[in-house]
Amino acid sequence: MPLYHVGGQNHCPGCGGQQWIVGRMMAECGYCGSAIPMESFSTYSAAPRIARRNHMPEEQAPELRPVE
Repeated sequence: MPLYHVGGQNHCPGCGGQQWIVGRMMAECGYCGSAIPMESFSTYSAAPRIARRNHMPEEQAPELRPVE
């Protein structure tokens, strides 16, 4: 998987261009719009990990119950 490396030469996997619009998590090619993730971005701490155990489906709100 291609990654955007800060400070390095980055070639677009779609068109080969080298002009980038750099965000916090992704870099987008200025020519074709292909987006690639930043090398320094990690999804490990991006979202809290919530685990719920020993719950019964009928205890949940109707819109959150599993579809049968």
